[in-house]
Amino acid sequence: MSNKKRFSKANVIAALRERAAWYEKAYGFTDNTGTAQLVAGWNPSPGQHGLDKHTKAGLRQQRAIAYGQWIECMCLATWIENGTFPTEN
Repeated sequence: MSNKKRFSKANVIAALRERAAWYEKAYGFTDNTGTAQLVAGWNPSPGQHGLDKHTKAGLRQQRAIAYGQWIECMCLATWIENGTFPTEN
């Protein structure tokens, strides 16, 4: 038998929350500072201080994409949990 989890509402929510937690740990995101944490609080990791401006811009872009994915994971989990998934009118 396979060890795969069965698809269920609870498992989807848990997977989304787990993925959001990964982004929090990997990028240091918190849910109380908004998009200010994208640039204002961004500090390159040690060893990245000598990077050229194009590489730094790429890292900031990567962080912005990760932030969007983090927000989406949290929103989807909440919407599914509360039954408030937005729909088109």
